[in-house]
Amino acid sequence: MFASDIQAVVFAAGRGSRMTHLVGSSVPKCLLRICGQPLIYYPLKSLANYGFQDVVVIIQEREDVHKEVERLGSSMGLRTEFLTVQEDDEDFGTLQSLRSFMKSNKLNKQKKDILLISCDTITDTPLMCLVNFHQTYSSGCTALFAKNYIPPMPTGVKLPGPKNKVKQERDIVGLKPGNNQLIFMASEADFEEDLNIPIEVLQASPHTKINTSLMDTHIYLLKREVLERYVQSKDTADFLSVKGEFLPYLISQQLKNFSKSDQVNTFIHPDENVTLFGYMLPNNNTIRVNTVAAFSSACKSVEWLKQTFPEAGSRPRDTQISKSSKLVAAQLGDQCIVGEKVKLVNVIAMDSVTFEEGCQVENSLISCNAIIGAKAVVKECLVGPGYQVPEGGRFVNENLTVMEETLFED
Repeated sequence: MFASDIQAVVFAAGRGSRMTHLVGSSVPKCLLRICGQPLIYYPLKSLANYGFQDVVVIIQEREDVHKEVERLGSSMGLRTEFLTVQEDDEDFGTLQSLRSFMKSNKLNKQKKDILLISCDTITDTPLMCLVNFHQTYSSGCTALFAKNYIPPMPTGVKLPGPKNKVKQERDIVGLKPGNNQLIFMASEADFEEDLNIPIEVLQASPHTKINTSLMDTHIYLLKREVLERYVQSKDTADFLSVKGEFLPYLISQQLKNFSKSDQVNTFIHPDENVTLFGYMLPNNNTIRVNTVAAFSSACKSVEWLKQTFPEAGSRPRDTQISKSSKLVAAQLGDQCIVGEKVKLVNVIAMDSVTFEEGCQVENSLISCNAIIGAKAVVKECLVGPGYQVPEGGRFVNENLTVMEETLFED
């Protein structure tokens, strides 16, 4: 199968620095429950569905993460190898993780290409289509972009917690018409008002199409030789991010190969040069679970998830629900306890949450090991891991979190 020439690497060491109220310092981001399955289940299942048998997973050095990922991989017929990041290290950037992989004995030099997947990307895109495109154009790097993606905060959906406006982030992608060569890539947040296009881009492709409706899925397919050449070069030694720094650098190297004397505006492609392309499927669903808003949206996406991932939406294990309680549009994790006369409406609760007698919770996110006290009323709130809502307490539009020292910056 096509997977035989490709080595798959899943980035799962991220600590969720943009969703600290939900994960705190105790909940690994890759184990967040989405429709009954850990977040990392989805990229692993995608790899298994398309014939991959081996995968390298970069994780925090935590026994719970190691055991769960190993269990998931085994259940899918995947052989998992682990590359660990010290738990007390600062939040490792994706390029730092990739650099560690390239230096390790996990790199398989028999494989021609390396497929990089973020654990927070959930997509039903057929990976074989990405691979076919990559091979057809002999691409040095092919980035997968989504046209049909689920926004972090769909219209009409409120985010639990304080009433802050959710900023919709957009990628700015420049593609060469005809073959989708990747000419420009940036984030809208990088620009205050005006978008400045480098002159090299216009020289390379005067008719470059600038897109703001595409989402970078953080799935990249690269030639192994490209990674070997550039990841450990002195030019990229201080880079932390694959998307924010490494890919723009590769694009700049591509632009250097443009010949001003070529009247048909093509690139010179000797073997030692790198070319990048963007690939997209218009009718496939994708969501990136990298914020609290995106987590909420993903948990409400059960129907399309079940079409590709049948185990999504599975019943929680060892969860106890009193017959006198009322649950409406509530998603519960494993080992939750719902006491007598509890009312839950539009609630997402993670593992080991306790709802004591007579409490009412509406439109809220409840993280692991939280306790909602008896007769407490919680509406439009985000309750952090291990937080104990006092008996009879009333809270509306608040982030209820345990004060703790974390690994994250504000």
